[in-house]
Amino acid sequence: MSVLPRIGRRGFIGGGLGLSLGVATRVSAAQAGTPLIVHDPAVPASLAFAAAAEARGARLAPTGGEAVRIARDIGMRLRPARVAGLTGYADFLLFADALREAGYRIEGGGFHGADHRCHGALAGCAPLLAASGDAWPEALADLVVGGRRAMRGALAPLRAGMLVSWIAVERRTI
Repeated sequence: MSVLPRIGRRGFIGGGLGLSLGVATRVSAAQAGTPLIVHDPAVPASLAFAAAAEARGARLAPTGGEAVRIARDIGMRLRPARVAGLTGYADFLLFADALREAGYRIEGGGFHGADHRCHGALAGCAPLLAASGDAWPEALADLVVGGRRAMRGALAPLRAGMLVSWIAVERRTI
């Protein structure tokens, strides 16, 4: 006598569908978690972004000139479901490459200089960031982390040059 209950074809198909929906729900719930925030403490706008994200409950990973080591540590040891950053372009390239090697994909980003150009997961952010004026790093933290609004501190001046915001998510196989 079998310990498994007798099920018909419809029960089997329905059970498989329920299992796959359950896995998909867990994956999207993991990706919806608070991201690990990468920032450059030497850049005022990046520091303001990190402070606003930390006030919303995010964990921080300052680069401190060690972008490759930090990126590998994030991808190999910490393994968060999402990583977001506001860094210089060179650091972004290093992080993107190291995170791809560790099984992540870049889901979206933006370029922040004289204006804001956003794409992918951040595609609609440019008008909001432009309307936020010098407080755009805090508005970016709202978009990336969500949650409650942090108390406004000093406004972060936009430094000369280009900053890149980015979001990387762990690639999952289902």
